[in-house]
Amino acid sequence: MAERAARNRAWKRFWQSGRVASCMPDRSSTEQEINADWRRFFSGLPAGSRILDIATGNGVLLRQAAMTEHGQSFELVGVDLAAIDPLSDAPGDLAAHPKLKFLGETDAASLPFDADSFDVAVSQYGLEYADLGKALAEIERVLTPAGRLRWLAHSEMSEVVAQNREQHRQVDLLLAKDGPLDAMTELVTRVQRGRKPGLTMNRLDKSMRAAEAFCRDHPPADIVREVCRGLADTANRWQAYDPDDLGRMVEHSRRQLQAHRQRILDLVDAVLTSERRAVIEASLVPPAWASCSIETLTAGQGGTPIGLLIDGLLSA
Repeated sequence: MAERAARNRAWKRFWQSGRVASCMPDRSSTEQEINADWRRFFSGLPAGSRILDIATGNGVLLRQAAMTEHGQSFELVGVDLAAIDPLSDAPGDLAAHPKLKFLGETDAASLPFDADSFDVAVSQYGLEYADLGKALAEIERVLTPAGRLRWLAHSEMSEVVAQNREQHRQVDLLLAKDGPLDAMTELVTRVQRGRKPGLTMNRLDKSMRAAEAFCRDHPPADIVREVCRGLADTANRWQAYDPDDLGRMVEHSRRQLQAHRQRILDLVDAVLTSERRAVIEASLVPPAWASCSIETLTAGQGGTPIGLLIDGLLSA
């Protein structure tokens, strides 16, 4: 229970930062391709379609749906296990949509809707975080006959997963004992006690050199570079800060990194391994489901894998 609460807090802080989507590829062109693919899908739906977005975050898919020809006539509902509030944290054009609703703290394995409530269920890098067997049974229950499921999920070979595993290494370096953040914490503690930094500056410098070596060996290492740049600037001007403010700044950085690490661990656990894929294949079968396809979705000229696209059609 405590672990789940920690995970939810990490995601809550992420969505409160105003981010619209999570776990996206680093290349903006790939994100644009994904969004365009969703808009083509939503454009093919009839006016008045009732759409459920599972693990919606700040509603990235519902934004794409609202942008299409029939977007303003769609009934849009987004649910997420985290305590989300997209209309406050990242409203954008969604605030003006006439038929839109978000429900936070809602488990995909126990949806608060009647049977046959939706024509379409969608998810992007989200549904795979749930208990798959229970969540797919719930989707089957709340969809109308001939209802459709479309879901982009993390796969083992995905560029997104590879990028996040590399970020995990960066965050671990920053949070490690004797790492840059640990050394900076010791420096701040001395300042708060009225002492000069002394040898702690040497310790911080040593940890920074180790971080520089990591960046050379693992480019681009953007997280390490950004955090270390901020720490170095603060350390060089430590006398310009109130000691308590210094402590709050370092603690804020630590909490942010710990939350990011938790989100990465969640992502890795959610990847559709062969075993988890088998759960899907065993769930989306006749007679309840008329068809189901699972295909690798790629992007860019090189055809880089960015996840598995699951497309299911309920029997009429």
